[in-house]
Amino acid sequence: MVAKPVIAIMMEVPFGKMPQTMEELPVLECRHKGDGGIPGREVYEYLPPYIDLPVNHFYTCCPDHDQLEVHRAFWGFLDRESRVEGKAVGVEAGVRPNM
Repeated sequence: MVAKPVIAIMMEVPFGKMPQTMEELPVLECRHKGDGGIPGREVYEYLPPYIDLPVNHFYTCCPDHDQLEVHRAFWGFLDRESRVEGKAVGVEAGVRPNM
């Protein structure tokens, strides 16, 4: 089974700024899709028709949200696994999570 390329972004939003963020993200062609069943985390679809990108998972949450820690832990796991297997994770985007 071949893995699909996926871009996963978790944006940490300062306390009290979530409503403003939800209003401003459509300017970047991000369509709000609700909380996806996890209160406090907002889900967005980012698929501009003129950019050929892999599947995107784009979320926002506040600094103390448990999903932020889950996201960081998952990236840490992928990063450790990539070192063991000799594969690069996140290199194309030039982004590494703050651990």
